[in-house]
Amino acid sequence: MSCSALVGMSLLGGFLRNAGLDTPASETAISLNDPLVFSGLLVGAILPFLLSGLAVKGSRKATALLL
Repeated sequence: MSCSALVGMSLLGGFLRNAGLDTPASETAISLNDPLVFSGLLVGAILPFLLSGLAVKGSRKATALLL
């Protein structure tokens, strides 16, 4: 899971560089070198997997109670 998140971050970094959005002069600059931005992107990438796992776990417990 973390490997795919890092691959996604590198793809995003490549896109930002090719689109010219990584230069500080741009008003829409997104810097992946900023630790706050990078950690926020990692947490945002992991959050859907965490929530779906919790939903599956909860539905498994609810199904076990019905049987």
